[in-house]
Amino acid sequence: MRSWAESFRKFDHSEHEDIEAEMSLRKVEPPFDRIKEAMKKIVRQSKEHTDALLQDPTRFRQTKRKIADEIDRFQKTVRGKKH
Repeated sequence: MRSWAESFRKFDHSEHEDIEAEMSLRKVEPPFDRIKEAMKKIVRQSKEHTDALLQDPTRFRQTKRKIADEIDRFQKTVRGKKH
């Protein structure tokens, strides 16, 4: 979380997601009490990023399209997998 707070826009979330999944499987609660400042910084940066995005209609539309494309790719991947 501290790494994410320090490199908000460049952070690779794959390691964070792996750790989160592992903790969930082991039923271990994240140590939120140890990352309060990092969480505050992430929330602040996220709000700043969102506010800036909402002020730029062109960039907002591009971001919206990119997210929709990523969701579409993900759904196609999930449909193609056997359970």
